[in-house]
Amino acid sequence: MMFSTNEINIVCTNGDSSLTFYRDILGFKVISLEEGCWHLLCGETAFLLMPLATGPLVQHEYCSVPTISVDLVVDDLAKTKTYLENAGVRILEKPAPNANRFFIEDPDGLVFEIISKSRTGT
Repeated sequence: MMFSTNEINIVCTNGDSSLTFYRDILGFKVISLEEGCWHLLCGETAFLLMPLATGPLVQHEYCSVPTISVDLVVDDLAKTKTYLENAGVRILEKPAPNANRFFIEDPDGLVFEIISKSRTGT
């Protein structure tokens, strides 16, 4: 049996703040708005931003409970970190010298790993 992905759903509490984060800060492209949900594109990966959550995420230390996270690949890790900090994005793990990754949270506390393109081998 073969599977493929269609889109990754991001369930959020506030569509406006999440859309600002994904579109304006991370640069996801808005493809369409359908029934109050935004279809987004990051590279070739499709996301569906769904403002349907009725309560906050219960916060846990990253990787201490089952979850899914997404890697976002960048060319210049230090420049990206500075950009995200200046944009007010919460950095969870500050990279040590010569580190090739760090973690951020979206407005609802969902975690993304920011990794250096050199780490992916592409």
